[in-house]
Amino acid sequence: MKRITLLLYLSFALGLSILVMNCNNDSVYHEPELNFENVEVSEKMLDYLENLYETGSPEREPTIEFTSHPAPIKRFRSFEDYDITVDLLDAHSRLTGQPVKIHQSLEPYLRYRRIIPAVELSLVNHEGKIIIGDTLFSLLGDSYAIRPLHGNDSHTFPFNIFDPVKAVAEHLTAAMHTHGASRVTEIWAAASKTLSGCGGPDDFTFVSDPSRSSYTDICVADFTYAYIRVNSEDCGFTPNAPGAVVMWNTSYVTWSGLAWAEAYSRFYKYRLINGQSVLDIVTQSDLPQGMIASAEATVSTKKRKGFGCSKTKRRTNTDYGGLSMRADIKRYAGTGTTSKHTLRIDGASGLPRADYTVY
Repeated sequence: MKRITLLLYLSFALGLSILVMNCNNDSVYHEPELNFENVEVSEKMLDYLENLYETGSPEREPTIEFTSHPAPIKRFRSFEDYDITVDLLDAHSRLTGQPVKIHQSLEPYLRYRRIIPAVELSLVNHEGKIIIGDTLFSLLGDSYAIRPLHGNDSHTFPFNIFDPVKAVAEHLTAAMHTHGASRVTEIWAAASKTLSGCGGPDDFTFVSDPSRSSYTDICVADFTYAYIRVNSEDCGFTPNAPGAVVMWNTSYVTWSGLAWAEAYSRFYKYRLINGQSVLDIVTQSDLPQGMIASAEATVSTKKRKGFGCSKTKRRTNTDYGGLSMRADIKRYAGTGTTSKHTLRIDGASGLPRADYTVY
């Protein structure tokens, strides 16, 4: 089979085009049933994105464009090539607003964004396959398989839909009951011997996700709602009811082994069930009509400079919403994650200061 090089570059004449093919006749190992093309990294694209970073271009959530065109399987000769390519596509979309393109048959997999983010999904062909090094990754509906090209030892892993917002409420509630607390902020006084309202998983047996819990940092601030429906069956709204905002960031690993970081800002409420305090999710119907709430989450990590890592510059992603907001960004091993959070709601008292930082 011919070797097909997939160069990532910027074409000023054609607009912001990312992918172009160039053929040569180098031979590579392949299995007869696999139709694939090899991918290389363009230093021109690296330089171009570095210039965008230098100009301070704002980053935004990548948008998605669906395509109907079939394509060969993309093969990356090393994990590093794949790592850099994902970073290029992710950064290019965030900095320029250009969408990442995903085959329309793969749309159902977008709900598994914490296992295979959109930018990684954009590199999977219409058959749901991709090769990284000598390993074939295949999407199988509600699971995915990993198999060495030189063997038949395939491993299958289920796609689990995980809701961090719900899990935070459940685990913080369990922690309150364990420590006999009526408010989340009381947990730290008993468990971590601090009154900061911030901690990690080990401070109070917090587990957001067993596969990545040790990389979670979380802060909680108690405050008072002006009015809120405490219980869903209540006819009216309770004045001066207790609530909490939970702000956290976490690092996680995707199906391919890449590191990502995400941050959440979320409003919750306290209510009593069988005499015990429970932390519960707030919905828009819990608030009086016309009451405005806004959540902002910014996640930051040190960015790559060329093929290395910068110790001084950071890359960030900010997103905005109502009662909850999530922001994510690709991360580099060993660079750490920080986040800033801003939450506002009409008439509330005791909310944390704007740009509250979670380390």
